[in-house]
Amino acid sequence: MDNASGKFFPISPMPNTLAIILGDMASIWSNGRLCNVKHRVQCNEATERFSIASFLLGPTTDMEPPSEFVDAEHPRLYKPISHEGIRNIRTIKKLVDGEALKLIIYE
Repeated sequence: MDNASGKFFPISPMPNTLAIILGDMASIWSNGRLCNVKHRVQCNEATERFSIASFLLGPTTDMEPPSEFVDAEHPRLYKPISHEGIRNIRTIKKLVDGEALKLIIYE
């Protein structure tokens, strides 16, 4: 999805490839270099396809980017938070992936 317009755009699948979709914790850990992806899947052809969903829990301690991802040109974007903290924000406020990040961003 294009964040600026809010519109989804098609991506043609490539044979023999693997797509990995990241979530909020990857954005926090990478200081915004890796982005979670708002997506939807449409099946336009009756062809065989495999989808495997794997949800990994983050650390029990607060997540923050390694020092290599923070410098004068790339200041720290997000306040340190644990996986449970992000999950609680999303659950209590009924948010979807990416929306909770706006609540922990440094201003």
